[in-house]
Amino acid sequence: MLGLTQLSVNEKVGLMPTFFLGAMDYEAILEKVETAVAPVLDHLGYELVEREYVQAQGRWVLRLYIGRADDGSVTLDDCVEASRALEGVLDVEDVIPHPYCLEVSSPGIERPLRHRGDFERFRGAVIDLKAKAPVQGRRHFSGVLKGMEKEHIMIEDERGLWQVPFTLLKKAKIKRR
Repeated sequence: MLGLTQLSVNEKVGLMPTFFLGAMDYEAILEKVETAVAPVLDHLGYELVEREYVQAQGRWVLRLYIGRADDGSVTLDDCVEASRALEGVLDVEDVIPHPYCLEVSSPGIERPLRHRGDFERFRGAVIDLKAKAPVQGRRHFSGVLKGMEKEHIMIEDERGLWQVPFTLLKKAKIKRR
């Protein structure tokens, strides 16, 4: 399914001034969120595909994209179930110290690839990949995912086979066909 989302608002409702959050380490918050929610999602038969923490329309939004562990399609009921289970965990863990809106959604057709296992699991898919630094003069790659070889993501395009070090991965996603 494409773009299914379950919204919920954290108990700490209200708008926070932007300057208050200026020095916040977003990646540290996302890592804490991932640590808190991954076991709950695993227990429910889901996996955390991606997470975002952004400001939208004057409020903070925590977006969690989930996938089914059995590779099935994520339904709206799945998003509702996960959202309800995660609300309590996030409140108890108190990883976000201010008001925010929780959104739980399917990753959609252009599924992000973040973990080493994703690059084996989706071998044969056409992907877009951005590197943090140039690899043989290129930062952007689009082609067929050939999997992982040691610490390198293997991607083939019309110019040949490319080896992108996993440590240089900035962003990758399955490309819509």
